[in-house]
Amino acid sequence: MVVNLCTQVKTNFRGLMCVAGAFLIQLATGSFHGTFGNLLPYFTSYMKQTSPSVTNADLAMVFSAGGIAQGISFMFAGLVFVPLLGKRGCLMVGCVIFTISPLLTYFTLNTNIISVAFSYGVLSAGAVNIIMVPTFLIPVTWFPNHRGKVIGIVNCGFGLSSTLFTPIQTLIINPDNVVPVLQGNSSSASYFEDEKVLSNVPVALLYVAGVYALLFISGIVLMKEKTEEESEKIEKGEIFERLRSSFSFLIHHTFTRRDFYLLFLTRFLFITINCSFFAHWKSLCFTLSDDDRLISLIGGVSGVMNCLSRVVGGALLDWISFRWLMSSMASILTIVLLSTFFISEISFTGLAICIWMINALSFSHFSTIPVQTINLFQKNQNSVVQGAIGFSDTFAFATLGLVNSFIMSRVQDEKMFLWFFITLSSCSFMAIFVTAMVSSERMEDLDKKENKEEMTLYGGNVAGVSNKSFDL
Repeated sequence: MVVNLCTQVKTNFRGLMCVAGAFLIQLATGSFHGTFGNLLPYFTSYMKQTSPSVTNADLAMVFSAGGIAQGISFMFAGLVFVPLLGKRGCLMVGCVIFTISPLLTYFTLNTNIISVAFSYGVLSAGAVNIIMVPTFLIPVTWFPNHRGKVIGIVNCGFGLSSTLFTPIQTLIINPDNVVPVLQGNSSSASYFEDEKVLSNVPVALLYVAGVYALLFISGIVLMKEKTEEESEKIEKGEIFERLRSSFSFLIHHTFTRRDFYLLFLTRFLFITINCSFFAHWKSLCFTLSDDDRLISLIGGVSGVMNCLSRVVGGALLDWISFRWLMSSMASILTIVLLSTFFISEISFTGLAICIWMINALSFSHFSTIPVQTINLFQKNQNSVVQGAIGFSDTFAFATLGLVNSFIMSRVQDEKMFLWFFITLSSCSFMAIFVTAMVSSERMEDLDKKENKEEMTLYGGNVAGVSNKSFDL
């Protein structure tokens, strides 16, 4: 067994390095989503120096704006960027944009929310899915029979991002564990006023950008597709042909499939839960504890659970059908979301456990949906389908904007987080039924079935002709 394992590692060493490179890239990319909730009180506190009326709900709109751009960029990544630039070219462009984002935010933090929304929200989130598509599609070319495991491993880097970056951010910004100050009579809002903490906020962005650059360079060097198609020069005529082919496949073979709409809606529902929870989990914790280090530790463990959710979900999909796996997870998630507010009223430890369970249950779709998409749609146009499904992010983050406006802006309401979790649980409840309707058959199985039917039909016709000839 050990000899066999060593042989496989030696044979697929280049493939393993490709997976490792994709993991490192997603480790950096996941920091936008994984640590926004951690940075939100710091950003708000810093900007309150010049705009005292700014609240966490206002700054949470940065996340919403970014998410809207994220869905659009995901669609264009699969539909335009990959056909034009190739997977590696698309990957490099995304990495450069993502690294520039915190550098620009270093300056825009001193301006207004709109500028921050563009520099940190739109650029970061827009780059995320430009990066995401090639990190899904390149590694699986080395391991076509283990797509779920490969995408799960790659995706766990995205999940582990908060484990790496949350403590780094907290250590740089608040090394002395300064306690935030409660604002007014509300138990739902507290902000930092210590000058040292506030002065560290923009500096942290420069350190983070440096870490991004290091991880991206390492990952790009390691990632290489098994096939050499992308190394070939693309002639001008071929560019237009690739674009025409992509749009044709989108219209005639994607929009006409029921599974596309089911997967689109599944991602929308889960992303709505993810982005809402990412944006406000730390604000919820501050209503019960003012220990910033303890809360950042909870965020770090959340990253581990997020990681496990992705890798376990991808691995299980190689054994269990998508409809059974995801509907089961959505069912348990609904119960946890409905219970979280009431548990938080009793125990901070219970709240921490609920936070970890939500992370463990709600992020598996980042592995399972791409794998199911690869299974259900034509291989050479899969980036088109992945991008079109990713467009659901735009609607999910627009929904977060509504949640921020109508629920999270009511900071004087003691039941604010109750309405918040009821809203999220309704999304997971709908996901139970949506995921249960997704097809289970793979594209390869459908092709074999069609070929078999054609051969049977052809054989029947031949037999019919022979019989008729004989009768004559």
